[in-house]
Amino acid sequence: MTWPSGRMTCATGQTKWPIARVTRTYSPSTRWTGHLSRADGQSEWPIGQVGWTVGRLDCPVGRLTRTLPPRVHSHAACALSKSQPGPAPAPTTRPLALVQSGQRLTHQLRLVDESTPTRRARPAGVLGAEVWVKLVDADQPTPTNPAALTFLTMTTKPTFRADFKPGEGGKTAVYMARWINTRGEKGPWSEITTATVAA
Repeated sequence: MTWPSGRMTCATGQTKWPIARVTRTYSPSTRWTGHLSRADGQSEWPIGQVGWTVGRLDCPVGRLTRTLPPRVHSHAACALSKSQPGPAPAPTTRPLALVQSGQRLTHQLRLVDESTPTRRARPAGVLGAEVWVKLVDADQPTPTNPAALTFLTMTTKPTFRADFKPGEGGKTAVYMARWINTRGEKGPWSEITTATVAA
C-alpha cells in the first residue's frame, strides 16, 4: 500500500525555495518508510526534517498532513503519554540544617537531605525548604514543637545566611526546616538544630 505523494512548499515569507515531494509507503516487512526527494528541474533545496507527531506528518519548511491508521495512532499516543512526567510527589524525607557559627550576629546554614547527607542535591521534585527559628536564652528549655517557632525564610538554595539584631547576641537559635515540592506540598519537619548567636 502506498500513500499518495504529498507536495511540500516553502514556508510563509519565502518565495524562491524549490518544491519537494514527500512519499510515505507501508509494507509488512519494512513497516512505515519515508522518502524526501527534490522536485524535477531543481538543483538544490533547503535541508529539512520529516518527523512523526501523533496523527500527523510534519515538515519544518512546509506541512503535509495525513491521518495515521488507528493501530499506529494508538501506539504513538501511548508512547507520548508515557514520556510525559507526572506531578511531583510530596516530600517524604527531612532536611538537615547544618549551622556554621563564625561571624558576629550571623549564622551560615547549609541544607542537605537526610537520605543523602554528603550531597548538595535536593530530593526529586523539591523546590526548596522552609526554615523556622526560635531564639531562647541560655537558661530556657529548647522548644520541640514547630508551633513555637517563627518563620524565617523560604530558600531554594542549599546555603543561606541568617542575620540577628545586636540585642540577640548570646542567645540560642533553635532551627527546624521542611522540604516543599513544586506544587507547594510540605514534607515532615526536620530534627531540631541549635547554635549560639555570637555577640
